[in-house]
Amino acid sequence: FESKIGNIFFRSLGAFPVNRKNVDLMSLKNALKVLNDGKIFGLFPEGKREVSDSLDEFEKGTAFFAIRSGAPVIPIYIHPDSQRRLRPVIMVGKAIDVSEIAANAQKSTLIDVVTDELADAVAALGTEMEEIYCN
Repeated sequence: FESKIGNIFFRSLGAFPVNRKNVDLMSLKNALKVLNDGKIFGLFPEGKREVSDSLDEFEKGTAFFAIRSGAPVIPIYIHPDSQRRLRPVIMVGKAIDVSEIAANAQKSTLIDVVTDELADAVAALGTEMEEIYCN
């Protein structure tokens, strides 16, 4: 983490830094351990924390961890306007069971299918939130 205070704060929450520019085997192992221990592990599926009015293309990391660990994926949409406030407005979707997707997808395309399923779920939450938030 970049700052000393940020390092202390995020580590107290169980977070650990990730080198996104290179393959970081220690981070991969840490993440899988968290999931295999039945704990919650949060990821930004777009690969970054960025305030934007539209969703960027999802990276495959979330799907990778879900497939490897068997953990469900819970899609969460954070309203972009609310991210600039102290209390962000979020919408939480239904858990995605990767084993159900795996039963109907070819192994060679599974990571792409799971990534697309997650992207569709988050986009649907965004549409639903816009209907609520803007009315």
